[in-house]
Amino acid sequence: MSSHPEENIPFSMEPKVTARKTSDLSVSSDPAKDSSGALASAVDMDDGTKPERGPRFWLCFVAIMVSAFLMSMDMTGIGTALPVIIADLHGKEFEWVGSAYAVSATAFLPLSGGLAQVFGCRPVMLVMVFLFAVGSAMCGAAPSTNFIITARTIQGVGAGGIASLTQIIIADLVPLQERGTFNGLVAIGYAFGSSSSPAIAGAFAQNGQWRWFFYMNLPICGVTAFLVLTCLDLKVPRGTFKKKLLKLDSRM
Repeated sequence: MSSHPEENIPFSMEPKVTARKTSDLSVSSDPAKDSSGALASAVDMDDGTKPERGPRFWLCFVAIMVSAFLMSMDMTGIGTALPVIIADLHGKEFEWVGSAYAVSATAFLPLSGGLAQVFGCRPVMLVMVFLFAVGSAMCGAAPSTNFIITARTIQGVGAGGIASLTQIIIADLVPLQERGTFNGLVAIGYAFGSSSSPAIAGAFAQNGQWRWFFYMNLPICGVTAFLVLTCLDLKVPRGTFKKKLLKLDSRM
């Protein structure tokens, strides 16, 4: 009998160390895309690896910043042009022209987040930009104060959705360690819109062209929607429309 019995053992008793399998949330060899060619989720990148960002990512981020700029501009700029607007429309209920936007935007914030979780970020973002554009067009064509209050309510719904979706999209696209930087860049868009809008609205109102303060949103919304449609390609939750509605109801 050998003095080293372990030599006769056909296999080692030491635990075998194998490479950890890639989880379902991992990305393909291209860190900027998943297996379907979609932009990779930031959850996949939170292990410290830095994703390679191509033109699609930056164009999508530009769309997010422009959306933030528009949302904040129309919230703060209306105050400067409001006296001219009310005088032109021969109205009295001026306070609701500004408040309707803020109230509807605030009320729609939580619902837009639930919609994005159920239906996906891209379709919901497109709907929000569309509503904002429709509200802007209605504001520009308003024949009365009641009409512009209604239009501002629609515009505010779109703005609330945009405010919520910008944060959700950044969380999906950007790793946790870089999220503060990109949120700061979006905040610059908010700040620039808030600070520049009184001068822009005042310039239009001074020349009797206050309606163009709203009309100028339309081409910008068109470009934003195009960039979101072509560049933002995150994973969309599966399921029928009915199942998604039931899922949304359970989240509310």
